[in-house]
This record gives sequence, structure tokens and C-alpha cells, in this order.
Amino acid sequence: MCGILGVISNKQNLNRNLSSLNKLSHRGPDDVGFYYDNNVFLGQRRLSIIDLSSAGKQPMFLKCKKTNRNLALVFNGEIYNYQDLRKELESLGHRFFSNSDTEVILHSYEEWNVRSFERFRGMFACGLYDIDNKEFIVFRDRFGIKPVYYYIDDKNFIFSSEIKAFWVFDFIKKEPDQTSILRFLKFGYIREPYTFYNKIFCLDAGHFLKVKINDEVLNFEKQKWADILDYYQLPEEEISLGEATSRTKDALLDSIRYHLVADVPVGLFLSGGIDSSVLLYLIRELGQKKIQTISAVFPNTSYDESEKINELVKIFKPTHTEFIINNKDFIENLENIFYHMDQPTVDGVNTYFVSLVAKKAGLKVVLSGLGGDELFYGYPSFFDLPKIRRIKKILIHLKISSLLDKFGDDFNNRYQKLFRIIMARNLEEEYLLYRSIFNSYQIKKIIDLKIAGNLEDKYLSLLESKSVQKNISYLEMFYYLRNQLLRDSDVFSMAHSIELRVPFVDTVLFSQIVPIPDKYKIKNNISKFLLKEILRDKVSNIILNQRKQGFVVPIEIWIKNNFKLIKSEILISKSYNQKMVEKLFNMFIASKIHWSRIWALFVLSKF
Repeated sequence: MCGILGVISNKQNLNRNLSSLNKLSHRGPDDVGFYYDNNVFLGQRRLSIIDLSSAGKQPMFLKCKKTNRNLALVFNGEIYNYQDLRKELESLGHRFFSNSDTEVILHSYEEWNVRSFERFRGMFACGLYDIDNKEFIVFRDRFGIKPVYYYIDDKNFIFSSEIKAFWVFDFIKKEPDQTSILRFLKFGYIREPYTFYNKIFCLDAGHFLKVKINDEVLNFEKQKWADILDYYQLPEEEISLGEATSRTKDALLDSIRYHLVADVPVGLFLSGGIDSSVLLYLIRELGQKKIQTISAVFPNTSYDESEKINELVKIFKPTHTEFIINNKDFIENLENIFYHMDQPTVDGVNTYFVSLVAKKAGLKVVLSGLGGDELFYGYPSFFDLPKIRRIKKILIHLKISSLLDKFGDDFNNRYQKLFRIIMARNLEEEYLLYRSIFNSYQIKKIIDLKIAGNLEDKYLSLLESKSVQKNISYLEMFYYLRNQLLRDSDVFSMAHSIELRVPFVDTVLFSQIVPIPDKYKIKNNISKFLLKEILRDKVSNIILNQRKQGFVVPIEIWIKNNFKLIKSEILISKSYNQKMVEKLFNMFIASKIHWSRIWALFVLSKF
């Protein structure tokens, strides 16, 4: 796990490039390396996880035997099946000088070119430079676990693991994009390939970008090499519940086995929820004698999971570390949270604090249960949206628009949101409205944006002849997991030099689980039924029958404890309608609106 930086510019300045690279020092405190030649710079900050020796240093170079090309690579992530690929490549005549997965990427590219990406099982964002042909190729894993951002014009191309590295370059202006402000207020995140800033983009998951230097002019093209839609197009298989449970357990054991590959200890974030409980149980099933678990707890709040965590620790006996996080910690870390946030998001504070706990416990690698809700139907959306669709059939002949006029756009009126979902043209629109924080009409009341109120930039093709719930799984993966959970988990874990791994977000696992019938993922109105079947007789009903909560921190309580400070910070922003902010705060204090709306306004005021 690392921070990577690449620069093509006729305004090269080594000290400036190194200053930009050092903006990523928290991502790689163990080592620094760079390549510098004429108008090209390639750099990396290293967090040593696999092959801790100097042989794993980056940029890594390879003189290709077949093509005679000289290649240089910087790589952020992990290739979990690198040992399998290495054996295959050695049988084809390749020779290795290190034990790193980085070198496997180079040899794979030499052997299979861009088709090599399909063979990688892991998380990765890479910048590969063909030195002789003066061509960059930047590529990213199919799920979007690892990010890479870029800026490009006719004569300059820069890519980086984080946006903050761009502000060192004087030809890049730190200008917020008005449309992305709207995107953020609607959903709490900014969907790739956009970012919060003009002319800076996030490379789409499963894409690669080629940049060629021709007489100091840059030509570039972006191509898709993988799409998670392919998993959802797999035909549903007719198997029994017993077969489905057995397959799920075997596939998870396989994924966890690969995700435990490291030359340093690997810990586990333990929240007390189903996903982390399954991971803990299966790690023990793999014969792992030493298991280190990490928890952040919030005593005397409704967010406290201590009872469930204590039961899991008692049953599976890991070496457990937990820290109490309180209001004082929140205030003391607030400035650092916004520094690492990089661009506005309403999520990720949970990962910031639990990663801080992992750092204090001496860990560098931690497993997380992210992806379990999307793959095994754990969110309320899997129940709510099908219900709303049934209501829609009943109300189809009514004039819903007149009802909307009646209920208006009051911020605490649940019916206006329901009716807007009913009026939506398709499932994707329904989902986006369901997941929204504010709608376009409400945003107009809050902030003055010099853009149209409606945001029409959806481009998904949903799954024909597939169930509503399978489509919801795809939507949750494409929008929420990719753009919010994975992005936020990356920046906030790396803020503390922690590599976060996600065994539920795995290529082989997806190919095994998606074809399992929906009726086993939700059975008897019970979500995540297959995961609970794996845990049955292993844990008590306190774990199995828990209400869906997710791993969250008590931001609602912290906002109320510090509402004068937060309110004053929001009101400093001249963009907001002051009267509307006052009204929203009063509604929040009276528990009439969700805390995410106030937090979104506070976050945006800091950018």
C-alpha cells in the first residue's frame, strides 16, 4: 500500500515534484523513491507489506526480454494472487529478483499487456511508464478499491493517489466545480469520474488511461477493461439452501485466505455486526492461531456495540484492542479529519477513528467487512424499494404531482420524498432519490448555485430480466460502495498509514455469490440470511438477530454537543441562505431531520 505520483510536464521542477510526493508521506512512511528524466517524473511513498526488503523498492524497473522495452512502475495496492501468477510466469521463462507483487505486475504486463489486468486478484492503482516509447498507462482495479486522480491538458499530465498532491503545481487552480457541489449535497459524495474540483478527475474503476508524448504534445485515450455488471449478468443457478450456504462459506474462506497474505501481521476491524463476525469466525476456521481485533467503542450511547463485541471476543478469543472515542477526541481530530478528507463526504469518520485505534495497536494491515451489505442484501433499500414499487402500482392512476404540491418540499415531510420516488421513471432514479440527502428543490433554498437545479448525469444500464433486489445490489455497488465507502475508507485508513483490505469485495467471491438465488440472500424477511446461516450455532441471537446499524460513530451526539461551534462555522459561509440554516438547525435540535443534513452543510463549509 502506497502513495503514487506521476508527472509529465515541460515545466519540470524536481523540488516541486518531490514536495508534491511528500504530500502523500502518510500513505507511505517506510520509504520514498523516484525516477526523473527530462519531462517525466515518477514517484512513490512506500508502506512495506509484502517483501519488506529493498528489492521491493519503487519505482521498479524491468527490461523486457520479448519486446526490448524498458518499463518503470509505481503501484498502490496488493495483488493477492501474485504467487500463483509468478509460478505461471516462471513456467513461461520469466525470472524474478524480488518476492514482491510489484514485480509480478511488470512481468504480467510484459507477457499479456492490458489483458494482464484481468488476471489480478486484488486492489490496485498503477502508473506504468514505457521509457523508450514515452507512453504512460495508468490503470485501476475493477471495483475501485484503490483511487487514482489525474489532471491533463495539452502539455501536462499528473496522476496521484490523493488530490492534495495537485496543489503544489501553480498551473492547477483550486476551483470547486459547481455541479459537484450539487452532487455532494444530493448524495453526500461526488461520483467518479468527477471530483470536487474543476479539471481534476478520478479514473473510473475498471479503466485504464494511456498518455503518449508526441513532440511535447500529449495524446490520451481512456478505455474500460472490466465492468462489475458482468458479474450481475451471470445466470442465476438453481441450487438448494444447503448448497448455497456451503458455497458461500467456501468462497469466503478462499477470499480471506488470499487477503491474509502479508509479511506483517494482519488485524481485523471488529464492529459486532454480521460481516465482521463472519470474518472473525472464518479466520479462526482457517487455523489462524493469532488474531488481533480492533474496535472503537462509544459507551453510554445508542451507538455502543460493546455487548456484541465482548461476546465475539469471548467465543473466538482473539487478541483484542479497543479504545473509547468521545466528544473530546472528535474535536481534537476535526482539523486532521478535514485535511485528509481531500474532498467533501458525509462518511468516513468511523474509519478515521478505528484506523487511529489500529495505528495505536501497532498494526499496518486490517481487514474490513465492507461489501457484505451490498453482496448479501443487508441494507434497508433491499426491503424499502420493492415495497415502494408495490405502492407505485396501486397509486399509478393518481395524480401524484398534485399531492407533491400539497405536501411541498418541507425538509421534514416524509411523504414528499416518498411521492418523488413513486414519480421516478425507473429503478435507478428511485434508488438515487431514496439515497439522497437533499433534493434539487431543497438545495435551491439552501445555497445559491450558478447551475440548473436538476442533475441529469445517470448512465447505468440496469439488468433486464433480473430481480429488483439484484438490480439494487448492483446500484449499491456502483454508487454507494464505490464512490463513498471505498473512497472514504482509503483516505481515512491511509491517514494513519493503515492498509485496509476488503475480503467481501473480491473477483472470485463475486463470481461465486452473485449467481446464488435471491431467495437465500433474503429469506423469511431476514437480510444476509446466508451469512447468518454460516454463523448459526456459533454465536448467540444477540449477534444473529441484531438490527441493521452498520459501523457508525455518534456524529449526531457530537454535533449537538458542539452545535454552537458547528452552526457558527456554517453561517460563516456566505453561500448559504442564513435563515434556512437557522431553520434546519432548529429542526435538527428538535430531532425532525437526520444529522447527515447538518453534517453535509458543515463539511461543505470547510471546502
